[in-house]
Amino acid sequence: MKDSDLLEDVDKLLSQTDTNVSTPVDVERLALQEGFEVFPIKDLIRKYNFDSYINPFSSYIFIDENQYMNQYERARFTIAHEWCHLRLHSNFVKVGLGKERSEINEEDWVSFIGSITPQEEKSYEIQASIWAAYLLMPKGVFRYIVDTWFESFDKKQENIGIYEVADLMEKLVPEFNVSRKALSIHLKKEYPWIGEIIDAIKNGNSA
Repeated sequence: MKDSDLLEDVDKLLSQTDTNVSTPVDVERLALQEGFEVFPIKDLIRKYNFDSYINPFSSYIFIDENQYMNQYERARFTIAHEWCHLRLHSNFVKVGLGKERSEINEEDWVSFIGSITPQEEKSYEIQASIWAAYLLMPKGVFRYIVDTWFESFDKKQENIGIYEVADLMEKLVPEFNVSRKALSIHLKKEYPWIGEIIDAIKNGNSA
C-alpha cells in the first residue's frame, strides 16, 4: 500500500468515530469501539524477543505487560501498530497462520514470522508503523501545529536551527503522547528539510 492509502484509511477511521478528534488520541478507547481488545502478556519480550502480536481470527492485540504498564508512549504506538495489522493485514496473517482457530499463542506467531519472507515482513511492518504515526499524530492537527510554529520564523528555514527544533519537539511529545523516536521519524517524513537538524539533535550536537 502507498503512504497515501494508509493516510486515507486513518482519515476514514477517525471520521467514523463518535467524537471529534482531540490530541492525544485515545488509541485504546478507539480500538475498543472498533471491536478490538488489548491483552497484556507477562514477559513477552523477555521470552520471545517481540513486544506484541495479533490474533486476526478474534481481533485481539497482545502486548508485553511491562511495556503496557510502564512505557506509556511506546505502548500507545504498539497498540496503534498492531491495530493496523488487524485492519489491513488480517487476511495476510490468516494465510500465514494456516487454519482458522479461536486462539493463537506466541509459538504460533513465531511460526507465522518464519513463514514469510524478510521483504514481506519489512513491508508489513513499515506500513503498520506509518499507519500508527498517522493515527497518533493526525495529519491536519500535526501540520497545523508545525506550520504555525514555522510561520513564527517568517517561514525562513535559515532562522531555524537545533535549539528551535528541539523546542518544537519538546512541545509535540506531550501534545501527541508519542516517543521522541516516533516523533522524529514522522517529522522527517512530513518535513524533510528538518531531517538534518533532527539528526544533529540525535547525535548530541545541541550542546
